[in-house]
Amino acid sequence: MNHPKYGNSKGHTLLLVAVDDYDKSHLSLELAIDRYTLIDGEKYTIWHDGTLTVGRKGRAKNQDVIDFVRDRQPGLIRDNKIFLGQLDNSKSFTWTSLDVNNFISNIIDYVLLRDQFRRTR
Repeated sequence: MNHPKYGNSKGHTLLLVAVDDYDKSHLSLELAIDRYTLIDGEKYTIWHDGTLTVGRKGRAKNQDVIDFVRDRQPGLIRDNKIFLGQLDNSKSFTWTSLDVNNFISNIIDYVLLRDQFRRTR
């Protein structure tokens, strides 16, 4: 399916978040924006289902990840999903926008929690 605006072959938009802890770098989150965004008018709610791979051990259970996040940062959980933020698409995204700041902060918190989860497995 060709995206009507961007013309990419399958219409996939990804947000990739990497962590560099000075010892090693790794991709911690690959968020498929097309899949994990709920659009309601100009409000874009971005979430995640907890999908996570623990190195060679394979995929973790989504609910285990959600429970881990809930125990450590319950404000990131809504409707048993990881809530990353809500952006108002009727205005420009700027560093001074509260919704943008909350989204970036939630992404960072979630990525760090994902890494903690991986270390416990």
